[in-house]
Amino acid sequence: MIRNLLVPKGSRAQRFATGRHFFCAPLLALFTWMIIVVADARAVTVPTVPVGNAGNAADQNYLDQGQFGAVAYAYRMGTTEVTNSQYAEFLNAKAASDPFELYDLPSMGVGNVRGGITRSGVNGSYTYALKPNMGDKPVIAVNWYDAIRFANWLSNGQGSGDTETGSYTLGPLGPRGVPINRDVVRNAGATWVLPSENEWYKAAYYQPAAQGGDVDNYWLFPTASNSVPTLATADAVGDISNPGPNVANTQRGANWNGSVDRGNITTVGSAGPLSRSFYPAYTAKRLPIRLVFSEQYSTLEDAVTRERQLKGWSRAKKAVLVAGDREGLQELSKRRANSTKTD
Repeated sequence: MIRNLLVPKGSRAQRFATGRHFFCAPLLALFTWMIIVVADARAVTVPTVPVGNAGNAADQNYLDQGQFGAVAYAYRMGTTEVTNSQYAEFLNAKAASDPFELYDLPSMGVGNVRGGITRSGVNGSYTYALKPNMGDKPVIAVNWYDAIRFANWLSNGQGSGDTETGSYTLGPLGPRGVPINRDVVRNAGATWVLPSENEWYKAAYYQPAAQGGDVDNYWLFPTASNSVPTLATADAVGDISNPGPNVANTQRGANWNGSVDRGNITTVGSAGPLSRSFYPAYTAKRLPIRLVFSEQYSTLEDAVTRERQLKGWSRAKKAVLVAGDREGLQELSKRRANSTKTD
């Protein structure tokens, strides 16, 4: 999950606001990877860092948004976002024919300067290649189901490893490879998984005051700072060109590769070690912000009201919203309404 950065100090709920666009951060949690047990070295290697201080208390309840960050156990978090290079390995292994739509043609391909992977060939013999200077950039246009299939593939040894079982069991499928039972959760004994809200939040913001953190043990920004981060800029190959303390790629500052005044993704980790959190995972390095869902509101109050509503949704319902599955969203809403009436 990635939270927006450029907001006033003092309210984490306001961290979702940029101009008139208010981001629903809980939905973005679907695209971060965490490891519990490190697998053997394979074609795709995902570096991780330990997140300790097990049993830490949760953060304050800002604007009635809930308390987050308390995790009773130690775990490991990926140090960067999943890159185009890593995801292309996955596609070449599992998407020669792509019934699950693991590849998003309009967003990942040549028509989008932020996309980093091209596809060639015909159905049944598709191959995937990296665009120039894009291998070490974060993959975009990956939805919840793509992400858990990637996690399953890692868990099952990569290569020809299964995408439908492992850390998650997808079960019977509907159109476009969407599970009929959308309430998919991590299995007991899972290895590579997506983090929970609390796991992500802790890795991003937590640092004990006794170990140099803020007085309440949580920073306002995931760059180990309470100050608004410095706007990142980019060089000709997409590296952040002004690395240093408290630097973040946000607000359309990093323009390169044909992007003019619209911003672009940048090389993972290129903000440098001084822009990391206490636990140096990608959430704190502030690698490029990758928006997967947004809604526009005229006031912060309206955005907060909507965010409260979304926080009450199940993960399955959030996933179908991000995936643009309107029928699935309506079905889950009806199911919830019927359950409420029965109760």
